[in-house]
Amino acid sequence: MASTPASLSIPCRSGYLWPSGVASLSISDPDVRALRRLLFADAADLDLDKQGRILIPSGLRDYAGLDRDAVVVGMHTFIELWSPERWSSRTVDARP
Repeated sequence: MASTPASLSIPCRSGYLWPSGVASLSISDPDVRALRRLLFADAADLDLDKQGRILIPSGLRDYAGLDRDAVVVGMHTFIELWSPERWSSRTVDARP
């Protein structure tokens, strides 16, 4: 899934069918190929540790600014992971 520079997006099982919509688009269209790169180039299978926690690769942790703590934001068919600082800044900016 496309992410903002401040978060990681993880699809939930019920919403994981969205790649089939992208698969139906023409690969000869440069815009579709750019979209596929945006959506899938940094995709990674995530493993769980012995305590059932998601292990996020270091490159993705760096991208999202995650250190020790994370804010988990439910977004209907996926979740976003934010650093607490970036989430706080984002929510302040979004308020009227």
